[in-house]
Amino acid sequence: MRDYGPVIRAEQMRNAARLWQEHLDAGFPADPRGAEFEDIDMVLLDADTAGCVYTWPDNGGALPAGSVRRSGLFRSRW
Repeated sequence: MRDYGPVIRAEQMRNAARLWQEHLDAGFPADPRGAEFEDIDMVLLDADTAGCVYTWPDNGGALPAGSVRRSGLFRSRW
């Protein structure tokens, strides 16, 4: 991971926190509930993404090794 220094890192964390709060405040829309896109359930996709976003700041701006693979976010499509 590239180190941009403490000032930029702090700005990244603030921006991520703001965007995360906006996401939480928005709630999950009713339309995609139960919907699937290419065999991926939209609620589970949102939950997997949220887990990664939630973990990222607590881990110093990085995701623990294997967390994205375990979440299924980047599972092979072939």
